Amino acid sequence: MALAGRASEQINFGRVTTGASDDLRRVTQIVYQMVQVYGMNDRVGQVAFPREDGQWPQDKMYSNATAEVMDEEVRSIVDEAYKRTLVLMEQKKDQVKMVADLLLEKETITNMDITALIGARPYSAGKEYDEYVNIGWGGKKDEGATSADAAAADNTTVPEEPPRDGPILAPI
Repeated sequence: MALAGRASEQINFGRVTTGASDDLRRVTQIVYQMVQVYGMNDRVGQVAFPREDGQWPQDKMYSNATAEVMDEEVRSIVDEAYKRTLVLMEQKKDQVKMVADLLLEKETITNMDITALIGARPYSAGKEYDEYVNIGWGGKKDEGATSADAAAADNTTVPEEPPRDGPILAPI
């Protein structure tokens, strides 16, 4: 989601502004955590190099060569996520415009507004998520309700979630 603003600027205006810089900072920070702390990178391996608060940069527990590998992997993951986000934003350009127009009209929109505008989520985020986003907006608690149920009520289909390869990095 965080890269979507930047990708939308690129696709719709042909340039990227500084408005999405905080999103890029957060994405980069998340990916560094994946690589350095959580061992979620095959090239760096199943190791963790957490930074301690107040730690000096020269006090790192890894070599300069390992730091270079980490930097390369982070850049590769962020670049790939951005490319995937550009493709997705291009594919969904009409829906993005519909949401943008609604935001100009209402300024604040809810999950129910989005669902009414472009349909239910293509994949269920799980029972708890569905309950959370629907109860808060005046919906009744339905113990078994999911995105698939909402799609059925809307006469759409919810496909099986596709298999994922590599770390889960949805357009953030």
